[in-house]
Amino acid sequence: AATEEEEFRKIYKFDVVVIPTRTTSRDIEPLMRMRKAVFKHSRAKIVYVMNGWNRFKASRDFMEWFQGLAGDQTVVTLPQSEAFVQAGAAGVSVVEFDRRGKAARATRALVDTVREAAGFPRE
Repeated sequence: AATEEEEFRKIYKFDVVVIPTRTTSRDIEPLMRMRKAVFKHSRAKIVYVMNGWNRFKASRDFMEWFQGLAGDQTVVTLPQSEAFVQAGAAGVSVVEFDRRGKAARATRALVDTVREAAGFPRE
C-alpha cells in the first residue's frame, strides 16, 4: 500500500487541487496537512471548499481566520442545507434535486470556479 507521502507526490501533475473542509475547529488539522502537501509537491491552483457553512458564529469565526490564511487563494462555500441530504437519499445530485435552490446555486458556482481555475469555460 502507498504511504501518505507517496500519495501526496502524485499531485505534482495537477493543475487544480480542490481541498474540502468543514468550518469547524475539528477540521483544521487535516486542512493544514493537505495545504502543506499541496504547497510541498505542487504548483497547482487551490480551490478551498468550505462545506456546511452557516450563519452561526463558529462558521463566521472560522471563515475570518481562514481568509487571513488563504490570502488571494480561492475560497468558496457550500451552505449547510437539507437539500444535500435529500438529494443523496434520492440518489441524484443537488442540482437535479432542486435546480433553483441555494445548495444547487452554490454547487454550480463551485463547478464554475474549478473550471475557470483549470482554464475551462464556465458551464
